[in-house]
Amino acid sequence: YANAISILTDEKFFGGNLSLLTESKKYTKLPILRKDFIVDSYQVYQSCFFGADAILLIVRLLSPDELMEMIHLAESLGMDALVEAHTQQEIKTAIGAGAHIIGINNRDLTSPSLHVDLSITDRLKQFIPPHMLTISESGFDSRHDILHADTNGALVGTCLMRSEDPEKALQKIHRPKVKICGITNKADAQNAIIAGADLLGFNFYSRSPRYIEPKEAAKIIAEMPITVQSVGVFVDQIESEIENIISQTLIDIIQLHENIQYEKNTRPVISVRKVDNERIITVSGPRGHPVLYDTQSEMIGGTGEPYMRSVLSSEKGKIIIAGGLTAANVDEALQLFPYGVDTASGVEKEPGKKDFNKMKEFIGQVRSYAN
Repeated sequence: YANAISILTDEKFFGGNLSLLTESKKYTKLPILRKDFIVDSYQVYQSCFFGADAILLIVRLLSPDELMEMIHLAESLGMDALVEAHTQQEIKTAIGAGAHIIGINNRDLTSPSLHVDLSITDRLKQFIPPHMLTISESGFDSRHDILHADTNGALVGTCLMRSEDPEKALQKIHRPKVKICGITNKADAQNAIIAGADLLGFNFYSRSPRYIEPKEAAKIIAEMPITVQSVGVFVDQIESEIENIISQTLIDIIQLHENIQYEKNTRPVISVRKVDNERIITVSGPRGHPVLYDTQSEMIGGTGEPYMRSVLSSEKGKIIIAGGLTAANVDEALQLFPYGVDTASGVEKEPGKKDFNKMKEFIGQVRSYAN
């Protein structure tokens, strides 16, 4: 359920160690953030050497010139920089220094008690441009807190460490991702993004009523903000065709249906399993992570037909629930704490044509759900 892992490497105050970065790489392919008090360029090179994918840079510890230098150095080494701010002025400094990912720390590091106030995010996120990633940091105890923050991500630590079962605790506070699938035109893509979608699906199977030409998808994807990811949907296509479409569109994630043998591993994979009402149908082919569960049908594309969601109650890992989801029934899927939910026909006027109000209602229902 995590999208990235934050690892404390400070030894003096937090008992961390740089070797934890290297060790963690043995067990996960998720991006790893080095969370430390980084104050000079040597530490940036050091972070890269030990395997960090990103570093934490705290605005109040650095001058504007130092901050700019370290952001650029990190990027030149293939790392991202999570730039942490606690005030409006610090956000302005971060933007001026070239930050692309800004963290709003709800914890006041200057107070003796390290006071946490979640309203800090509410007050400050408006000053971050919408094309940048906003991460709210510290103080989260529930899904309600994360939904209320309404940012691109949340950095959560204490509540997981205090839990007897961190995996279950993370599952319960995770904000499900919303995938709007079957995007066929620029207007629908823009409306889905405005409505709050996390992922947009583009169907490259020519027999689908929601098929889109790769060159048209490429134009839409090129204009998408970095806060939204694109998913290419493939059905019964050969590896060379998939690779050709990836190169044309620069799609972020590939979703593989049926018996596709795809070994390139150039993109994250979502694999699909079909559900025949109360039975999961096992299919051969790649078993990606996460796994999307959809209604079994001879029809290619969204059927609009649901299945018994309870059949997924014992499924492990990151599950994405599809199959006839609408604003009226998505709560049933959300009770299973999925990684994400996927809808196409449930937010359409007609096949391939989205309805903005339906998308907004669907996403609003997901965002407001807090069990």
